[in-house]
Formats: sequence, structure tokens, C-alpha cells
Amino acid sequence: MQVTPVVGREWATETGMHELERQMASDPQNFLRDPEHNIQIGCWYLEKIHEQFQICQTPSPAWLLVTTLAERAVEWNRVGENAKALSGAEFVNRIDITSTRAYVLSIMERYRQLKNAKGQMVPSSNP
Repeated sequence: MQVTPVVGREWATETGMHELERQMASDPQNFLRDPEHNIQIGCWYLEKIHEQFQICQTPSPAWLLVTTLAERAVEWNRVGENAKALSGAEFVNRIDITSTRAYVLSIMERYRQLKNAKGQMVPSSNP
């Protein structure tokens, strides 16, 4: 998973795992390479982001998927007060990390392929 040291430290602090918090502080890269820790932190983070966006008005399940997958979704999703919510394509256009944008687009393409295979049309979010 694409877990950063910042997210790892946040996880350790919020879950109250003090020994793991110390490990994250001393050697975050090594700690995050451990598959068990990486998956645990990644799942925690996805759930946290998922909960944030379930509170918001989400136009579609595809939009929720895109926002959940993107590490900096909160930042990229910001609009002015009383502004209209972003479309999926507008959100993807705001992703300023090339590798993350490519990752989100590839996941959305796989999501569309799976839904289309089941006979459910999914709108494209390609910019």
C-alpha cells in the first residue's frame, strides 16, 4: 500500500500503540516495509478517509472510491465555502502527484471494467 511515514505516525498515535509509535519515529521506512504493519496502517487510513467522505455529499460510488484511494483526498477535494462539490474528473485533475494520479486512474479503469462486466454502467472520470 502507499503508506507514508506521516500516516504511520498518525496511526500509531491515534491507536495508542506507544511502542510502535517509537518504532515509527526511529525507523519509519523499515517499519512500513513489514507487510503486516503496512496493511494494518493502510486499512486504518482507508477506513478513516472513507468515514470522512461518507459524511459529505458524494455524487456516486465511483466518486467515493476515487476519494478513498487518494492519499491527499481531503486537500485535493477542498472547494470554497458554498461551492459546488467536485466531479470525479475535476478531483482527479487536482491530483498533483503524477504516480498517484496514474494509480487512481488505473484503479478507476479496473473498477469500470468490473462493473461493465456485470452490466452496470459507470461514468468515466478520465480528465
